[in-house]
Amino acid sequence: METKKPKVFIVEDQSIVAFDIECCLMNNNFDVVGRASSSIELQGRIDDAKPDLVLMDIRIEGDFDGIECAKTVQNKFKIPVVFLTAHSDKNTIERAAKTSAFGYILKPYNEQALITNIQLALSRHKEEQKSIQIKDGFSKTLDSLNIGVIIFNTDGLISFLNIAARVLTGWDKEEVLNQPLEYFMINRNLNKNLDVEAIINKGIDLCQVDVFAKNNEMPHPMAFDLRISSIYRDGKLTGGMAFIQNHGTTISTVNKQSQKSQKKSSNTIEVLEMCPWCKMWKDEKDDWNQIEEFIAMNASATISHYVCPKCYDKLLAGIKFTLEKDPSRRMN
Repeated sequence: METKKPKVFIVEDQSIVAFDIECCLMNNNFDVVGRASSSIELQGRIDDAKPDLVLMDIRIEGDFDGIECAKTVQNKFKIPVVFLTAHSDKNTIERAAKTSAFGYILKPYNEQALITNIQLALSRHKEEQKSIQIKDGFSKTLDSLNIGVIIFNTDGLISFLNIAARVLTGWDKEEVLNQPLEYFMINRNLNKNLDVEAIINKGIDLCQVDVFAKNNEMPHPMAFDLRISSIYRDGKLTGGMAFIQNHGTTISTVNKQSQKSQKKSSNTIEVLEMCPWCKMWKDEKDDWNQIEEFIAMNASATISHYVCPKCYDKLLAGIKFTLEKDPSRRMN
């Protein structure tokens, strides 16, 4: 099977130089899919050419030089750019560096240096695309979870939060990215801002926190259960991943529930005597009661009866057995 040749587009306003570069590339197993002398000409042809890389001269025709043109190529078309220029002054190099170009070759160029730079640029771009795909896939996986996930670096700055985390907290993604995680959370156990560094280094991985929305759309701080796991890369601590789940209510409601529980504390039985067979329990008067009555007295939850899968299977098995044993219901 024939290997696909890398496709290169040349932007050079000197036709003789452009022709020389084209011959050089073709002799080294590259496919030159287009030539242009200005940024306007390039943008008019790049969609049809679909190059893998653009070899860009900095001084070209038109209102935009090669550096400005490179920004458009990389941002809009996601195609790597290698500069080929005779200019090596400090200002030009600094401007070129800001474009995150994949190479910078000075004229007069050496053929081997030209080919090597292009090959390295293509290889680097391929690896970056793989990394982006993996990251996108990882983000989509986290977004599919119904538990809040927040990723932060060793400085505690937020680098990612999934959809569930944004829904639970009311945080705006753009407002909280690169902001300290502890800025938005109060550790309820210690009644102070969350100490991310202590949680990661000392292994304190479970606590309750109050979360505040930066955009003030949340009327009350919310109570959450928080668990944090450290993230290591090549044996080095790079940050952490926080998992949050709704504690079920606002702080004001929590206070009301705690007051209710204090009123019921007098009715709470420290040792509950329960029959292991029928699951009935004995009260202080030695009367045996259904377990539902105990739950109703000691919890705010409403009881709703539902047959579990195991009991459902037993029930069906019992019905089948009865039908088979009943002569009037047997099938001949």
